Amino acid sequence: MKIFDHLFPPKHLGLRPYRAPSPVGFWRIAGALVLVALCGGIYWWQLLAQQRNQLAFAENQAHLRTVQMSTTMASHVGTLVAGLEYLARSLAMNREAEPDHYFPVAVRTALATFPNGSLRHIYVANASGQVVFSSLDQDPKTQDAPIFIADREHFQGHAERTQPALSISRPSLGRLSGKWSVQFSYPVMRGGQFDGVVVLSVAPEYLSGHFSDVSTSGNDVTLLCATMAPIWRALTGRKRC
Repeated sequence: MKIFDHLFPPKHLGLRPYRAPSPVGFWRIAGALVLVALCGGIYWWQLLAQQRNQLAFAENQAHLRTVQMSTTMASHVGTLVAGLEYLARSLAMNREAEPDHYFPVAVRTALATFPNGSLRHIYVANASGQVVFSSLDQDPKTQDAPIFIADREHFQGHAERTQPALSISRPSLGRLSGKWSVQFSYPVMRGGQFDGVVVLSVAPEYLSGHFSDVSTSGNDVTLLCATMAPIWRALTGRKRC
């Protein structure tokens, strides 16, 4: 009897016969998984689209900032160069008219007008390239070995040019001051002929200071170029070229 009960248990024990899964339930589960995957794909697509929009916005803002800073710096440089050109041209005219009397007074006035240290010194070279005047303490005429700048580009350009114009050199080590400077020079004309140059030795820190006033980040880099090649690179906070 026990063996019969073991093989054929009574119905009151709560046991149910085994049933195979319904095909309808399988497709419901599969549909739910597909729906979840589709929703996840749409969510990630929206995230990627938002990221692309933010990146495009950041690039546009960076481009706009670059254009604005370039325009502002171009205005700064234009004003700076115009002022230095006016000074060099005025001194050249004074050198032509009153080389021994009014010209030294005009040089001292110019040095006192500009910020301290912005101009290394102001000097004059004659038609052969010999330095005959300098605002530094030493007098070039009293030195044992005369100083010539005939090999410098800012002198050669004026000697070969028929019309007077401002010339801006690459940064060079001054032979009188022994310091790095950018040469703003203007020719001295006498009787329509080239008679030398007036040179303003401008400190690189003075130029970079104008760029630092516009820059908003310590990592900004400004590159000032001439027509053919760079003449000066100013990094914000840099102390020497």
